[in-house]
Amino acid sequence: MRRTNKAGLAKFVLAEREYLVAVESTEGALALTTLHYSEEILPDEGIGQRKGRSKPRRKAA
Repeated sequence: MRRTNKAGLAKFVLAEREYLVAVESTEGALALTTLHYSEEILPDEGIGQRKGRSKPRRKAA
């Protein structure tokens, strides 16, 4: 992520509450930035299909 200067979007759960966050690579760690407003998310025009899992993982018990 850092090498390509890209970030990802994720849902993050803390204290039984779900947050939409941006995931960015920092010096040896991943940083989560909470997105509060819809204006913080740019349109997805020009973004192709992602490679990887086609099915979401099951939650751990």
